[in-house]
Amino acid sequence: LIHPRYVLTAAHCVACRTVDDTSVVLGKHKLKTNKIEEELANIHFYPKYKSINNEDIAILELEDAVNFGPKLNAICLPSNPSSLYEGETMIIAGWGGTEELTTSDKLLEASVEVIPNAECKEWNGYDFLKSINHHITNTNYVCIIFSFHLCTFTKGRQSHCGGDSGGPLVMQDLSNGEGNIITFLLSQELRVSQS
Repeated sequence: LIHPRYVLTAAHCVACRTVDDTSVVLGKHKLKTNKIEEELANIHFYPKYKSINNEDIAILELEDAVNFGPKLNAICLPSNPSSLYEGETMIIAGWGGTEELTTSDKLLEASVEVIPNAECKEWNGYDFLKSINHHITNTNYVCIIFSFHLCTFTKGRQSHCGGDSGGPLVMQDLSNGEGNIITFLLSQELRVSQS
């Protein structure tokens, strides 16, 4: 939630959806509790969005503005959008797949470190992902990691999982003296982790 009427998500999560078959649930920690679904007025895609491999951004416009309170508030966007935040610790969150190959009812989170994209490209599974991407897109070469991507790493086995796309990647920004929580967006599921 970035505004009382706008929610930031990954475009590929809603690319084949309409306002009639999509809604937003806000302020929940457990999925199986009573929830209020917010209806959508519109889905706005970033103008350059074509696939998961480019600017994978969408804004969901809510039918009605929501009221902020103790369990619901907007999150800030980065104050320096050109920064790659390398070396920063961030938190990922979602209800996606777990080690037991199920989805979680409880919102899960993990701390990750942002690493340089060049280091991420050295990961031994990256060439495999490029070959799969080539097969799917039928192009000569499409790089999966672009300069505007943030690549995260953890020494544990915690990472974002299938079903977490469009969810938050957040950090506390102390640079402005206010300690705002800023958000980024989980898009691709290129996991770089060590046991």
